[in-house]
Amino acid sequence: MLSGVGPREELEKYGIHVISNLSVGRNVQNHVGMYGLVTAINFTSTNENICMEKDVSSYEKTHRGLLSAIANHKDFLNNPDEFFDAAVEPLSYYNATSIVPVLLLPKSRGFILLNETIWAPLLIYPGYFSNSNDLDMLA
Repeated sequence: MLSGVGPREELEKYGIHVISNLSVGRNVQNHVGMYGLVTAINFTSTNENICMEKDVSSYEKTHRGLLSAIANHKDFLNNPDEFFDAAVEPLSYYNATSIVPVLLLPKSRGFILLNETIWAPLLIYPGYFSNSNDLDMLA
């Protein structure tokens, strides 16, 4: 938007010369998800440390493999009350399975605005669940 491409009223509010009046920042979408069911399968695996050591070594050499994947919460299995304080580690070393519902086609839309000064961070309004159909679909 600082380049002059964006909503006219937003640009003019900050004295930015309007090159093109477009709806930049007016269609923010995100794939909202939530942790659902997490089930411990078996805590008796004897090769967890050996596997992790191999994966650490492999990652150090190639920057690929399990340790380059998205991490998962794991420690809340023993204490569900502390879910949001959970550590983050690859789930593969903790014999468990989880179901994480994610909204793939959200109808909700957010928007982005310039801040009080043009050098301040943008104001981001994600608009999660601004369309009630999204919450119904996720639940």
